[in-house]
Amino acid sequence: MRTIAEFSQKSLHHVSACGGFTLIESLVSLSIVTLAIVGPISLASTSINASRVVREQLTAFYLAQEGIEIIRNERDINRLFVGAPGGDAEGEPDSSNWGDGWLSLCSGNGCELLVDATETDLDYRIKSCNDSICTANETVLTYNSEKTLYGREATQGWESSPYSRKVSVEKAQSPNEDKEAIVTVTVQWTASSLRRSREVVVTEHLFDL
Repeated sequence: MRTIAEFSQKSLHHVSACGGFTLIESLVSLSIVTLAIVGPISLASTSINASRVVREQLTAFYLAQEGIEIIRNERDINRLFVGAPGGDAEGEPDSSNWGDGWLSLCSGNGCELLVDATETDLDYRIKSCNDSICTANETVLTYNSEKTLYGREATQGWESSPYSRKVSVEKAQSPNEDKEAIVTVTVQWTASSLRRSREVVVTEHLFDL
């Protein structure tokens, strides 16, 4: 027959052994749960940052392509409305120079320009920079969240954006300097997730039609 002391000692030993095993199980379970939670959260954070980088790159590319299209449109206007009744798109006398309004703004073989697709007056859609070089402040684009447009407006509703854009124009080498121009658009911005400067450069060769 067991004495009360023996029974109490054995029960205490059994409880202690079970308690130690349960603690180990709890630690293992907690580790598994932690990994199960942290893994998806880390993956989601990485995916969000990656999507933000892709969105910024796409925006920069479209802004660069827009700069090319503005210059191309000016070239087309100079040529398509030559000889048309009533003059060009603005009702002005016809232009025989395919580079009027963009290449003509350069004093030498090339220069840097500012473009703004939101400008309704074609005469101000393309601007030349002082001394043919655009400063950092001049190239900064503004953004209108209501219209979801990028431009160079500084009025109410427009706020500074992380993007800057400049257009470089230069004549081709001889003997095609009068028939060909090289247009390069550079868009720079500071990536919000990488915290470093990035840029997109698009180059197009435009020809006299």
